[in-house]
Amino acid sequence: MQKTMRRLLALLVAIPAFAQTKPCDTLRSLRLPRVELTETTAVPATATLPAHCLVRGAIDKRTGYANKTFYIGFELRLPDAWQGRFLFQGGGGMDG
Repeated sequence: MQKTMRRLLALLVAIPAFAQTKPCDTLRSLRLPRVELTETTAVPATATLPAHCLVRGAIDKRTGYANKTFYIGFELRLPDAWQGRFLFQGGGGMDG
């Protein structure tokens, strides 16, 4: 549990810092232990949302009973005009 939380925190620090200096499509080259980025998509601006980078992935992917795959999924939306600040809203003790 603590290792997974450390991986999540490393991810939350690394991805925004990486995205601040590189375009969205290069995020796939970011390497973190036991973290897999499954999608990095540049999303154009709409009437309600600014242009942003959609990042999805899996943390601590593993195979369990009956060869079932388990992981902690995540999704980040990093605005193109990002200012380096990050707010994490949790699940009230249900995370991890």
